[in-house]
Amino acid sequence: MKKIVTWMVWCGLLLAVGCAPTPKIEKVKPYAFESGRTPYSAAICIARNAKSMAGLTAEERLQGDVAWEVVIRQSWRGAGALAVADIQPRGSGSTVSIRFTGNPDEPESFARRLMADCQAQMLP
Repeated sequence: MKKIVTWMVWCGLLLAVGCAPTPKIEKVKPYAFESGRTPYSAAICIARNAKSMAGLTAEERLQGDVAWEVVIRQSWRGAGALAVADIQPRGSGSTVSIRFTGNPDEPESFARRLMADCQAQMLP
């Protein structure tokens, strides 16, 4: 009898835990910028800004012939990316789309800090 009661208690606990709602992770919209710099120069600028922030690393990658990507990671969290900046050529400059794969505090402010001094303005 004691085993049945214990088994029923454990089943009740497992059901309660299994039915608990999963926490919602807020999807952060990508932020778009227009830069007067070439894609390469914009990628270097974004990576430099990320590396100057405490606890962040950044890696620039060539995508195709002229597009670039910058992957920003938190140095203490391992391989997971916090943000990815996609830089495409546009005229003599470039367009930058920063999408977040993590949930940074104040994402718009963070995106603006990544683009600081990159001759860029945020697009609506």
